[in-house]
Parts: sequence; structure tokens; C-alpha cells
Amino acid sequence: MKKILGIISLIIFYFLTPNFAFAEVGIIDSNFSYAWSSNIGWVNFAPTDANKNYVGLNVSDDLITGEAWSQNFGWIHFNPQNGGVKNTKEGKFFGDAFGENIGWVNFSGVIVNCDGKFVGQATVETVGTI
Repeated sequence: MKKILGIISLIIFYFLTPNFAFAEVGIIDSNFSYAWSSNIGWVNFAPTDANKNYVGLNVSDDLITGEAWSQNFGWIHFNPQNGGVKNTKEGKFFGDAFGENIGWVNFSGVIVNCDGKFVGQATVETVGTI
């Protein structure tokens, strides 16, 4: 009887515990790394440097670090001085990234869903949305 109650308790605990977006740091899948902006074009969130080293986003349950690349506007930094993009553990982003050629990019309109896909829009005062 105790064993059955223990199993039932574990099942109830599993279903009542909130599902958080991340358990550890993850990187962006290069097959699904691009976002479109009608004003700046495609933005790659999983770029590599000249030596083919990954420099794209690293996503944890509280912080987003790394770089995104816009062919037309250059690098967007996710952990700049006086800014940074954070994650609420439930997958809701808030805060600002920075691109030298576009300014501050507000990610408060972006979430990462349970499939790990970014959904929503980031806003840039100078160029609109991504």
C-alpha cells in the first residue's frame, strides 16, 4: 500500500509541477536559427565565427548570452554592458540586446515555447520588429 501511495504521489507531483523552459544551457539549432525583419532582413541567432566556432545564443533558465548576426546590420550582443536579455524560467524573455548599427533591441515580446522555439517579436526603435 505504501508503495502504491508513493507512486501516486510521484505522479501527482509530476503533473502539478510547472514545466520550465530549460533545465540547462542550450544553444540554437542551426537548422532553425533565422528570424525575419522586414526592415533589416534575416537575423541568424546561431552564427559561427571565421574559425567555424559557435558564437550564437546560449539559453539558460535565467539568462541569454551570445551573439546574433544580421548580414545588413552586423552583430547583436545579448549580454552588453548596461543591458542584457534574461529568461523568467518559464520561457518569457525580458531585457535588451544591443547592436552597434541598430541600437537597443527589446526582447520582452519573445517567449520560448515548450518545443524550444522562439515565438513573438523583438522591437527595435530604429528599425521596427524582428
